Amino acid sequence: MSKDRASIDFINQTQSDSHPVFLIGFPRSGTTLLDTILRSHRAVEVIEEKDPLHLTEILGINNLQRQISNFNSLKENDLNAMRKTYNSRLKFHSKDAGKLIIDKLPLHTVAIPLINLLFPNAKVIFALRHPCYSILSCLQQVFTPNIAMTNFTTLDRSVDYYDKVMNGWITYNENFNVDYTISKYEDLLDNFDESVLKVLKHLNLPWDDGVREYRNTAKNREFIKPPSALQVVQPLYKSSVGRWKNYQKYFAEHMDKLNPWINYFGYSI
Repeated sequence: MSKDRASIDFINQTQSDSHPVFLIGFPRSGTTLLDTILRSHRAVEVIEEKDPLHLTEILGINNLQRQISNFNSLKENDLNAMRKTYNSRLKFHSKDAGKLIIDKLPLHTVAIPLINLLFPNAKVIFALRHPCYSILSCLQQVFTPNIAMTNFTTLDRSVDYYDKVMNGWITYNENFNVDYTISKYEDLLDNFDESVLKVLKHLNLPWDDGVREYRNTAKNREFIKPPSALQVVQPLYKSSVGRWKNYQKYFAEHMDKLNPWINYFGYSI
């Protein structure tokens, strides 16, 4: 048996119901591109923006009569019931039980406490892009209306929301032992193989040349949620990297709040 084949078999055998994988990040941070790259790996399936974690949360609230802030008071048998709900729903959405399943929903970033409570051994991939680009791109899209997307109606609200989400992410990492890796969109552009290999190593997966054929994967997908559908089938391009600077005068009054994040995530101020 080849080393690669053995590695894939190892993953298939050891990715138990207590070791899910989550792809998270801020909206418009390259999660759809990374999703498409990873699902091009022969051992990976990505479940895109489905409801397993939401239904699990509803179970805790409605059936177990707990507020989210009190989930940590649940007994182990109740937590097991929630885990069973999550895993059953995830498998309901899955088309290939023999693959490593990645649960992708960007704003699961704010659900890290619930994820950690239920699945302390979960692996997390955190997609990252320049804060100003992510915010600008969110403002320029027409999202399906929901509570989270109402934050992208003005620049003020968008910056505020970014700040709150990222403060949450940092706080969670300070208080929970989150097993995560960061995938920067800009690193994908500069060094595709190295950036993807970093994520695969985090998932204990071997390299697969199929990830380089992600554009074919995108073209063959049944549906890609807008606004990423047209972009992900294109070759990687850098023309959009600094596009937010065309709107720099509008960002100027918000840079006191954004510069710390730009610096924290290793971007040039």
